[in-house]
Amino acid sequence: MDNDLLKYFERREFKKDLRFQLEKDIEGAKAALHSFEMDSFEQIYNLLLPLMDECMKDSTRWMRIINRVDLNERQLKNISRMEGSYAEKITKAILMRVFQKVALRWSNK
Repeated sequence: MDNDLLKYFERREFKKDLRFQLEKDIEGAKAALHSFEMDSFEQIYNLLLPLMDECMKDSTRWMRIINRVDLNERQLKNISRMEGSYAEKITKAILMRVFQKVALRWSNK
C-alpha cells in the first residue's frame, strides 16, 4: 500500500471513518467487522474475504457493492486479468478503493 495512504491509517478517527465507509458500501460488512479494532489492512482484508466470496454468489447484491464502491468496467477487467483467485483480487481492490475514498476526504481536510 502507498505510504501516503498509510499515514492516515495510524489515526483513530480515520479508522472510524474507514469502518463507516466499509459498512456503507459493503452489505454485511458491519457484522463482519463487529468489535474489530481495524489494526491493519491485512486484518480487514482477512475479515472481508469470506464476505466478498459470499456476496459474489448473489449477482444483485454484488452489483450494488461494485456500484457503491465505484469500480468501473475497465478496473474490473484489469482485476480479472491478474493472477490469483478472483475473490482475493476483488477484495483487495474493493478495500483499496474504499481506503482511497476515505483518504481523499482526509487529504482535503
